[in-house]
Amino acid sequence: MATREKGPHGADLNDPASLMEKAKEEEEKEEQRKQQVAPDPLDQALAFLSSGDDTTKFVGLAILKPLLDNKSSLLHSPEVISKAWNAIPAKFLERLLRAQQASKGGAGREGKSKEEASAMVSLAVGVIHTFAVLLPPEEMEGGKMSRLVDGLVGALTRSSTESSTQILQTLISFCSHAKGASALLAISDLSPLLELVSQNALALDVVKYALINHHSAAPTVSELTENSDSSARVDKIISALVLGFRGEKEEIRALFDTLTDVLSRTSLPQAPSTPPSWLPRLTTEIRSTLQNRPTRANIKSATLLSACLLSTYPASFPRLLFQSTASSPATRDSASNGPSKPFPYILITLLNIDIRATMPSLLEILASNPAQYQEETRSLAAGYDILTTFIRALVESLDTSDLESGDDSDDNNEEAGLSSTDAEPALDLLPPDILLSLRKEIAETMSVTMEFVRDRWDALSAVPLSASSATSTTISSSSAAAGPTTPLLTAASSAQSPEQPQPPPLQNDILFLSALPALSLWLHEDDNALLRHEASTNLTEILLYLYGGSSSSNNNNSGITGPFGSLTLALSAILESAEGQAAFHAFDGAGVLIEDLTHLINDLPSAHPTSSSSSSSPSSPSSSEENAPASSSTGLPSTPTPPPPLSQSQPRSSSYEQHLRTASAQTLLSLLQKSIPTTTSTISTTSTTPPPPPASAIQTHLASLLKLHEKFLSLVPVVTTPVATASSGTTTSTTSSALPWALQETITRYARLCYSLLSLISPPSARPKYSDQIHGVVELVHRLRRLGLMVPYHRETAERETGEREHEHEGEDEEMEMEMEEELASLLQDFADLGF
Repeated sequence: MATREKGPHGADLNDPASLMEKAKEEEEKEEQRKQQVAPDPLDQALAFLSSGDDTTKFVGLAILKPLLDNKSSLLHSPEVISKAWNAIPAKFLERLLRAQQASKGGAGREGKSKEEASAMVSLAVGVIHTFAVLLPPEEMEGGKMSRLVDGLVGALTRSSTESSTQILQTLISFCSHAKGASALLAISDLSPLLELVSQNALALDVVKYALINHHSAAPTVSELTENSDSSARVDKIISALVLGFRGEKEEIRALFDTLTDVLSRTSLPQAPSTPPSWLPRLTTEIRSTLQNRPTRANIKSATLLSACLLSTYPASFPRLLFQSTASSPATRDSASNGPSKPFPYILITLLNIDIRATMPSLLEILASNPAQYQEETRSLAAGYDILTTFIRALVESLDTSDLESGDDSDDNNEEAGLSSTDAEPALDLLPPDILLSLRKEIAETMSVTMEFVRDRWDALSAVPLSASSATSTTISSSSAAAGPTTPLLTAASSAQSPEQPQPPPLQNDILFLSALPALSLWLHEDDNALLRHEASTNLTEILLYLYGGSSSSNNNNSGITGPFGSLTLALSAILESAEGQAAFHAFDGAGVLIEDLTHLINDLPSAHPTSSSSSSSPSSPSSSEENAPASSSTGLPSTPTPPPPLSQSQPRSSSYEQHLRTASAQTLLSLLQKSIPTTTSTISTTSTTPPPPPASAIQTHLASLLKLHEKFLSLVPVVTTPVATASSGTTTSTTSSALPWALQETITRYARLCYSLLSLISPPSARPKYSDQIHGVVELVHRLRRLGLMVPYHRETAERETGEREHEHEGEDEEMEMEMEEELASLLQDFADLGF
């Protein structure tokens, strides 16, 4: 019998199955030995990081870094990522970030060689950067990452180019949260970051996102108490940004774009009347950029930034931007070696050129690429905003120069919403040749603007709808004032594929929202018959449609308090001519304004119930009026100005809101009175006489206005005792305090308008059906005459806020009171002549 050979481990060498089994056992044993010798790298790294020795921690961090970079399984395990992050001591990372090279002579225990210090900083930065990508948002907002931000910023000066990039990327990720942004801005020394903004786009992005997201979170009580400190830090950071880009003409556009993003997306905590310290320096950069052969990209960036600054600092920036004194830089006409041009001329010329060059191609861009249209119109809208502010400043400068000659332009200023105070105008008076040149250029720009508005309207109205559309796209003459129907507003986008962006409707087009206020103000202020004729022919329908909007819903998106409220200036200019009045009545302009007026008056709070007033006898006021002494006033004769645009509105008190509504009602009543052709109407065109509105329209409008008389009666208190006057020595009282002057004048204009419409009703036999309401209007006039001293709203506000009384206007107060008394007496006589 043959002897079987045995292997080293007892395996039968002649049995293959036995050999395979023994080999497998040996492999398993070897694997177990390897596992005992080399434990799991992640567990080993975490064990080293828990050691009390910094050298061991450094080894653990060095093991962890490649695991995070190369082991994809960790990317899908948030628990492992959080476990590893929490295992790294924050103080250890801070010490690594602060590692510095030893000084000469090897002094200092913490000193390291240059290579060692660089390796420590690079390792810490790399680990933090990796975790910034892997950690969930709640971990990024945690206190541990916030502790490391200061060290990361400080390490920018000691890091390699690669590590600096990783630090900036980490800071961008950290500043994407409100808490992270606030933590970054709270660092006492941001100079290592701010020194890089002009050379590194990432550094500029870090500052931008920090400023934006710092204001995004709702402030807590403790944050509100620290608001002044936060404002000072923001002011200091923006000042450093402006200084960092000083003289960097090629990179200045990056600064302009960054500040535009910050200003348009945040509300910086600055007092409106106090310019921040960096604003003059930034204005110098803007002016210098536009004066030295700017590219179109630089013009666009400077325009957008200037418009944001005008909106953010309306009290201080216009003067800085439009300054044209010798101390400001100016450009010399190199072609003719002529005198230097003032900066306002250069700025407005650049804006006019850009607008006129871009406008003709906008409709084609809108049809092919709505997204590009919105981008193009963004800078154009900013240009129009600047142009609007410039026109206001120009009018104020001209009015200031007319004060010595005794010209009275307060009425026009108040109608246009311009300031009539003694404050220094934002624009120095320009030379006559400059003014004539600017007038010509702006007029050409406004003509191009009107062409675009009309073409945009016609293109929108001409878009065919599908045959299944339930609403017709035909605009009849009777419904033209209502504009396109709702399906028509989106018809231009119906042909677009669902994936493509849709063109904005007219009410939301930022170009319309900025261009039309500028156009309206220019039409109102420039006595240009050609432009006004063009506006009355081509724009009346569009202006009324945009102004009216959805006024029936009584919201803030329509009427004089809406975004297109300034169109009342254009309507006022159109009504200067006979053809303008005809166009106004053709599209039922009076109906649109009366509807808005009704909303304004009905929203005013009532002073008392109307039951007693409405039951009073129509004839009794006359007899009691004869015994009522003439009233006098010591109030300031100030006619309120229209409310500011929505973009500049701020939270106000209820009394201020009431005053704005009253002032707006005055503007509407003046426009309605202006639209009625009477023998006293002032029409600039003498070739034709404007036809009166249709008889049916007159009766409809009068009926709508008379519905407001009860609301007005509720606003005027009833005098229960004789009223004291300046000439009488008696002591008397009334049931209520005197009315604000603005409300008194509003009611007077309302009564005059009712009389004007009533006098147009023919035949006179049709007038008695309005008898009850007309007697209520007459009662209003009587109540006003019975009231005593009229204290204007502006005077009350000034005395309450400053504690001072303005005595220089007291003579004007008496004159205004006398004029009001004469107007009220005239109204009563006019109504009496009509049989009321």
